[in-house]
Amino acid sequence: MSDELDHIPWSTIYQHYDAGHNRLDTAQQLRNLIHPDPTVVDKAYAALEKPFVGFRSVSTAGLEAFPYLLSKLFTAKGYSRTYISDLVMQIVESIAPAHPSRTPWFYFVYDNGTFRAHYGADSARIIPYALVIEEFPNLLPLLHDPDEQFAQTILRIVACCVAVDGGLWAAVLPCALAEQRPLLQASYQFVAWASADLAALAWVSETFDQAQEPLVKLTAAFVMTQTAQQVPETMYAWLIATVSVNNLRLIETYNALGLAHSYWFDCALMLYRRPLSERIQLAEQCLAYLEGQDAALNDYDVAALLMLALGALRYKKSTIERADIHAKVVLWIGQQLFTTTKQDRAALERILRTFRLPWRPATVNGFLGLPNAEHAGFAEKTKP
Repeated sequence: MSDELDHIPWSTIYQHYDAGHNRLDTAQQLRNLIHPDPTVVDKAYAALEKPFVGFRSVSTAGLEAFPYLLSKLFTAKGYSRTYISDLVMQIVESIAPAHPSRTPWFYFVYDNGTFRAHYGADSARIIPYALVIEEFPNLLPLLHDPDEQFAQTILRIVACCVAVDGGLWAAVLPCALAEQRPLLQASYQFVAWASADLAALAWVSETFDQAQEPLVKLTAAFVMTQTAQQVPETMYAWLIATVSVNNLRLIETYNALGLAHSYWFDCALMLYRRPLSERIQLAEQCLAYLEGQDAALNDYDVAALLMLALGALRYKKSTIERADIHAKVVLWIGQQLFTTTKQDRAALERILRTFRLPWRPATVNGFLGLPNAEHAGFAEKTKP
């Protein structure tokens, strides 16, 4: 198959983010992915990733390279296996059927089923799926690989296959039952959800009842709240008790799942419809967590903070019971908005606009009842 790479007219094939793709020796870079020198492998991956995969799309070059990448997935070792599996995963996920656990936050906030219905596969690009599903029996043994990161990557590929054909869940279940690593046990809950199989969802419910590991129990609860018509109050009581404590280890591990949005956003999806008296403590915990972060603000976490505070996906004064937590949250976001970099400020403005909240200094002050003169941090002149 390596020789076949030379017969593909790479210079005439569209590649993402690469105006000079005619100068990229794509065939050689693909071969370099299995080079014994890790530095060469790393450079090959860096050269191929952006030309192959864009946001929710795969270039023609990526599709042409896919059969070669998939064939090497089962034989590559070390760095090569890591990078090849990642490229295969990105290509498959980029044309995957719509699945709620991978839908961006703003699709939920728009609250428009049409958006979510169109967020998914390009039906014309089915060749990668045909190839992956053909290799599906060979993927399953890789789920037991001792390299947890590699096994997690394979599981994300398997999740896409199961989303195409829910009947494949029956073959995945033995792997899920045999898994002992919490990160992967938790991830299997999302695979069950992807299948839309009733038996799979029943297994998720059993997992919640039996699991002792908080991460596994939390993911099972999330899937249940998003799929079951009725969720027992005992589950909500457990969720509120768990989320009310800022368990940093749980948050970090949940955010490493890959198949989830983010810890706080998924918690918000589960709990934003709860009574204000319950949400206040949750919003305060989310705010405390964000205040303690040194990294740039995450869109999902800020959206989660607003969902927990407002109890809605969009602000509408006439339907939302105002409370001190609203002013506290918007005040904090305003402080970040007008003291941060231009790029981060644009992201915060986008979130506020999406939630139908004020996003200019004067209007934020008006929302809070603070004249600009009394709150210099929100004055127009302070914006860099």
